[in-house]
Amino acid sequence: MMDINQVIFTGHICCKITDNMLRKTRGGREVINIRIAVQKDNNPEEADYINCSAFGINARNIVKYSFEGQDVSIEGRICSENYIISSEEKHRMYVLINKIIFHGYKEDD
Repeated sequence: MMDINQVIFTGHICCKITDNMLRKTRGGREVINIRIAVQKDNNPEEADYINCSAFGINARNIVKYSFEGQDVSIEGRICSENYIISSEEKHRMYVLINKIIFHGYKEDD
């Protein structure tokens, strides 16, 4: 049986999006990390906060078209990585965004 790694969800961007959030990897690819709040069990008082990363055109479009609190639909896959900070091994899981749909419009600043 083939494993499937695909997630689809809708939520709200829960951080202020700024130009300086867009950074480059050592290889020169643009990347952004954001968090999406996804409502739990139709209860507006509770949410899961999902870490997400986007590269290239998706990263640039997030900076250009999104804003804090905006509804978005995400399609992607779950990724994990291990890394070391101050001699301590850390682990993180996140959604790598393949497709993002913005609901609503960003007002001009």
